[in-house]
Amino acid sequence: MNEVENPAKAKSLRALAVNDRRSLLLWSVAVVAAAAILIYIATRQTPHPTTKPAAPSPVNDTTIDQFLRDQGVALVLQTPNDPAALRVVERIPPGWSAVQSPDTYLVLTGQSEIDPDFTPNGIVLVYKLAGSFDPRGAVLRGLTDTQRLPSFHQTNASLNDFQGQPSSAIEGSYTYNDDKQLRISHRNVIAQTPAGRYLVQLIVTTTVAQANVLAADIKDITNGLDITT
Repeated sequence: MNEVENPAKAKSLRALAVNDRRSLLLWSVAVVAAAAILIYIATRQTPHPTTKPAAPSPVNDTTIDQFLRDQGVALVLQTPNDPAALRVVERIPPGWSAVQSPDTYLVLTGQSEIDPDFTPNGIVLVYKLAGSFDPRGAVLRGLTDTQRLPSFHQTNASLNDFQGQPSSAIEGSYTYNDDKQLRISHRNVIAQTPAGRYLVQLIVTTTVAQANVLAADIKDITNGLDITT
């Protein structure tokens, strides 16, 4: 005997089926939305890897002076009386004096009761460079001549630019005359001017014992170099 269809029951079943499909659809949408949110958060929180340029490394095959000469560059020593396209000024700490000396741009001398037989000094040398060369390649070799000093012990070195110009700087101590320990700070700067390039060198030397007492003066001199092009 065929079961008589109940219209109300059939309608209810159809409504349930529709609700089930709607619920499934809403659930699917919610899952997709949640996944999208998680992906967005992950991409925002996870930094993209960046490649930093490698820091330059010093080259010790030759000195900066010899490198320039090997490139066919002429080094013409300058004095404050020579017409030049740049101006070099140095800070003079209290108790120090500026003196003129042949074949130098500037000489500073200080005083110290420690090791009185050695005069603390700072020397500025300026060379006009005539010829084509790579300034970066030159300063990469700016540490070598100091590193070749007898029993040299390096305490600091840098190949960072100085006042926007290619530069090298090194500090340390070495043995002088087999018995005296000297402390040295040596900076090279390749200065570009409208009239050409110049090599500016600052060398500050004291005994190791004097360096402890004159630390503030040495810092004033090394940081006080000013090159105007």
